[in-house]
Amino acid sequence: MGLEKLQIGALVVARLYNVFYVLIPDCDEVFNYYEPLNVLIRGFGKQTWEYSPEYAIRSWAYLAPYALLTYPLAFLTDLITGIPPFVVFYAIRLIIASTNIYAEHHMYHTLKTHCSQAIANWFIIFTVTATGMSHASIALLPSSLAMTCTTLATSNFIRYATSTHSTRNALLVTSWFTIGGLLGWPFALALAVPSMLYIIWDSYGVGLQLARYINWSIAIVAFYLVVIIEVDYWFYGRTVIVPLNIVLYNVVNASEASGPNIFGVEDVSYYIHNLLLNFNVVAVLGYLGCIMIPGIAFIKTSKRLSGALTFGVIAPIAIWTGVFFSQPHKEERFLYPIYTLIITSASITVSLILSAIRSIVRVITRRPSFARLIYYITVGITAIVIATISLSRTISISSNYNTPLEVYAHIPSTAEGNVCVGREWYRYPSSLFLPVHARLQFVESGFRGLLPGDFSEDAGSLIKNIKIIPEGMNSENLYDPKKVISLEGCDYMIDINEPVDVESGEVQFIDDEGVVRPGWKLLYSAKFLDNAKSQGIGKYLYLPKWARGFARGEVVFHDYNLYQRIGLDPDDTKEPELEVHEEQIPPETGIIDQEKSKYVDAASLELKKKGGPITE
Repeated sequence: MGLEKLQIGALVVARLYNVFYVLIPDCDEVFNYYEPLNVLIRGFGKQTWEYSPEYAIRSWAYLAPYALLTYPLAFLTDLITGIPPFVVFYAIRLIIASTNIYAEHHMYHTLKTHCSQAIANWFIIFTVTATGMSHASIALLPSSLAMTCTTLATSNFIRYATSTHSTRNALLVTSWFTIGGLLGWPFALALAVPSMLYIIWDSYGVGLQLARYINWSIAIVAFYLVVIIEVDYWFYGRTVIVPLNIVLYNVVNASEASGPNIFGVEDVSYYIHNLLLNFNVVAVLGYLGCIMIPGIAFIKTSKRLSGALTFGVIAPIAIWTGVFFSQPHKEERFLYPIYTLIITSASITVSLILSAIRSIVRVITRRPSFARLIYYITVGITAIVIATISLSRTISISSNYNTPLEVYAHIPSTAEGNVCVGREWYRYPSSLFLPVHARLQFVESGFRGLLPGDFSEDAGSLIKNIKIIPEGMNSENLYDPKKVISLEGCDYMIDINEPVDVESGEVQFIDDEGVVRPGWKLLYSAKFLDNAKSQGIGKYLYLPKWARGFARGEVVFHDYNLYQRIGLDPDDTKEPELEVHEEQIPPETGIIDQEKSKYVDAASLELKKKGGPITE
């Protein structure tokens, strides 16, 4: 019990660190989830075309629970000036992290009880330290919810297949996969196929039990589907089946002009690169387990455990990998649903390999005590090396790329008017970082995709505002100039101190001598890693100061700056107004895409990535 408490304590500490220090790895998380959630709890936010009743490929049912839980806190932050609005952002992350802690502990306990303590120990080591879990476990994304639900469904399936064979465990498998697929990401339902087939096959011949399972499963799916349809009907004003719309958009109706592929394509190396950066050796062990585990588990363990691991862990990894590796459009978050399955497979694999080493040493030396010593030394070295690399990667991305969260948090609590952003629009951490009387606006940056617009604030009620169909939207990423305002309308500005592209309309706010543009003052500045100019291992892993001299390459930073208007800008045609601007850009909607649509790829951190409204 003491060891388990220590392990769960480490898990809690890791997730708390993730909540407060890990970056937002994808602008889709901000504009498609945090922004509409801010609308629900604070009444304003940016809108993408997916939330228009005309398209309806994002479900309000997914956001509703978070809105109910955080509305009281949001109300207080807007009422009391001293409470910054971003506390709601971190509260949301805490809620998401808590659900994942529960799921990970559930899987740990299942592996401990139904497999072995060693496998459970490796699972907790890998899940606590993995860089991929550091952002997947706190992300406000349907694929993150799908990961959580897949973890719980798989855990219950292993319990069912190895010992209980109870209808209760079987129905919990159905319930969790249903929640992850319908409320989260519909494509995640593919992960349920192997375990469902196993349960049906296992129940075959026991007519009453099979019929009971099927009938209750149908009822569970119908219940969640009806709830989701009803919630979305309330917001969209018409009957829509959002999970179906997502599949239709991404698969059935996809074309050269519309669909996921217009947001960029990658080859298989993209996912390999991501997995290695997110999991290093654990990714290799996880996929090696897809080959090793079915055969070895069948020989060394019971047929039931072999079946549980093959159908519950290995088959879903194989299915998901086969489907998504073959898709032209790739996103890091698309692999979230199998993250804990990869960790589970890796935990079993490393346990099998180390046990084999121990057996070989014992046979060769005929000294059990020596074999045991070698085993413990190997276990310790393996755990330390993997954990060190993983934690170093996590600390690196949180310290080098988390700057936008820090800078936006320094917007004055009394700020009013327009907070503007140009070329850094895709790093915006959400309107939860804006005071209640401030609004985000975009200025010219040369980006020619469709930027997000604004949810209406003028229809008289929240529901009426949400039901309005914005003008100028499209599903083809066509630029809409109405999404951009002139610098004249800005009261605050976020930018980096890098050379600008004057031809594209970008404006230089600070020169090489540190002189700020006339009419503005620098309020706050923080260092942000320059991914393009940095080279060497320090770009990927955190190195303590004493070790940096031994590493090749150079880590370069630029400044991430917050400016405030204090007077007339050289490009202004009239005196600036420092109060709230009554005239907002039309409540139009947009999508996020191409060149700068990624926030930051938490694995590769290549800012060239595209992003956008894909599948989720």
